[in-house]
Amino acid sequence: MLNTNDKFGTTHQSILFYCHVLWYSFYLVFKRLILRYWLFFFKFLLIISDVFVLKIQSCHCNYPCHKYGRDNYHSKKTLVTQKRTKY
Repeated sequence: MLNTNDKFGTTHQSILFYCHVLWYSFYLVFKRLILRYWLFFFKFLLIISDVFVLKIQSCHCNYPCHKYGRDNYHSKKTLVTQKRTKY
């Protein structure tokens, strides 16, 4: 039962009670969705992790990528190595 002698009154406790009820209902719904569609969630997480890994690997050059750009740097590098191999 709600305690009416509390300094916050019953309004504060009823708000807390409804927040807990809402949170628990969301928890049950998401738990059921995850149990039912765990394979789709797993594939989605794999796709997201692949995107982050590719983004991290795209800036592995020695020079800052924001200055030269990855594609610019690598195209210049291949041109330089092609010129060197000709001689």
